[in-house]
Parts: sequence; C-alpha cells; structure tokens
Amino acid sequence: MSKPYTIERQTNPDVYYVTISPSAELSDFDTAYSVMLEYYETLYDFLGQENKPINVIVEIQSGKFTFDQFLAGNKAANTDYNPYTHPKCKGLTIVTSNKLIDMSLSGLVKLGLVKKVRNAPTREDALKKLF
Repeated sequence: MSKPYTIERQTNPDVYYVTISPSAELSDFDTAYSVMLEYYETLYDFLGQENKPINVIVEIQSGKFTFDQFLAGNKAANTDYNPYTHPKCKGLTIVTSNKLIDMSLSGLVKLGLVKKVRNAPTREDALKKLF
C-alpha cells in the first residue's frame, strides 16, 4: 500500500506542506490509525529538527473521508507524537472542502489536539494566512 500522505519542507515561506488523500485502503479503523500514527511521528520528528517554529499546512484532498478515518486521526493525535502540539509547530492551516473537518476545527483546539488552527479554501489562501 502506498502512503496516503506526503510531507514536503518548503522555503520562502518556511512551511511543512502535507497532503493527505483518503483512500478505500484505509477504510477500517485499525489501518487508518496505524497510517495516521506513522504520519504524526514522521512530522513530529521533522519538526524536532527545526531551529525555530514553523507553520504546517495540511491539504486534505478530495475523496471520501470516513468517520472512522476521522476518529483514527483523532486517536493518533492523542499520543506523545502529536506534531500539532510540538513546540516547533507555529500553527496549523487546513485546506479542505470536507465539512466534517471544517466543523471540527474549534473542537480540536478545545480538546488540546492542536494549539492554533485555521482553515483555508486553497493552498494560496493558506500561504496568506500563516501564523
């Protein structure tokens, strides 16, 4: 199975740009949890190598995003490797048209799963809304 995410370190401006592509291969909770945990640990390690805080932009690409995948992502975020609470994560901007994700952003902050979060309709808008 190929990874349903990519992580790119970009400069000017300095950001980590992540794309997540939900797929049918991740339809069961356990598989989705394993993949999300691997993604979180990888990004967490990248952030640990930074000299100063950096923005993270996550684009959730079109495709069906199931409730189980959403729950798996939240469970994986409740570990010591949550990149969105890492001291080097300046803030998180989500690029998505998924209403479930969009509606849950304020709840993610209240639960402590992210420090700062906002949404943007496009990648270009996300780059204009950096923390």
